Amino acid sequence: MVATTKTWTSTLNVDLGPAAADREAQYREMVFNIKQQFLLAGWTVTRCSDGVNVSNSDLWLTSANIVRGTGSRSWIALDSPNGYANYSGASRYALLIDARTTSTWLVEFNLATASYTSGTISTLPTTTGVQSGTWNMYLPYVNSTGLAVQSYINFWRTSNGDVFWLAKQQSTEINASFGAVHDGTNARHITNRILISSSGVPSGQPGSFRTVSTAGCAVDNSTFTSAYIPTCRATGASNWTAGEDSSGDVGYFPILLIANSNSIIQARDYGILPDFWGVAANTPNNAVDVTDTDPYRLLTMCDIALPTAAAQGSMQ
Repeated sequence: MVATTKTWTSTLNVDLGPAAADREAQYREMVFNIKQQFLLAGWTVTRCSDGVNVSNSDLWLTSANIVRGTGSRSWIALDSPNGYANYSGASRYALLIDARTTSTWLVEFNLATASYTSGTISTLPTTTGVQSGTWNMYLPYVNSTGLAVQSYINFWRTSNGDVFWLAKQQSTEINASFGAVHDGTNARHITNRILISSSGVPSGQPGSFRTVSTAGCAVDNSTFTSAYIPTCRATGASNWTAGEDSSGDVGYFPILLIANSNSIIQARDYGILPDFWGVAANTPNNAVDVTDTDPYRLLTMCDIALPTAAAQGSMQ
């Protein structure tokens, strides 16, 4: 496997529930397990609602504590590990996860440059920091009849505090939903390091990012049609058979991000996204280099590849 910048842990095929389950149960499992991964990555709870009570400690003890809605509902605020994305001391990045949904089965996220405080069971906590703007993740696996289908969520996290997730229907990435909170450590200057969270299905040239910089500059541009440009050479390998080169190896390409802005604060080289690789669009899911015998190898999904424990096999 290619050398990695960070230390990774992967958890594949967390069961969200079979077709015999209901969407409510699947939603609760999805939201609860995302929260758990942030805790495992070193994030700490600062404020929490389970729809009945509010506390400065974690009230989401099981998936049963997830209550969705637009009024009284579950939400949770977490602080990043100390030093994450070059933000240290009393200042931490903060993440808000909100089960604000009625019929669309989505969960809302927001990033901020300072901790969330206050809040009630029906009103969200507030922050004195700069916020990224809300992005959504859907429970996407509902067929045309409205019935639940067998679904899983897959996780990757680093010892630095990064968390990636991919929820998917069994045997396919149709309507798959991907998200990440990622420290782009390879930015040109240390003060340019940012948190990057992508939503929706990723690709070799990611099309959806929301960012917060350590300079306190908020960016909310989910299309990247102008100033914020992700680039990846994987888009130039559209004719490769199964995403493999002439040697039969899967092509892994770095993803770079630049802000082509005339703003003194926003004009930045955000660098290569570490350990986060693009692959050709025709690369099959669960592709790996067959000659790679390392304990961790790059596993492909939705036109990207992440370091994954070989012993875990592939995604269902």
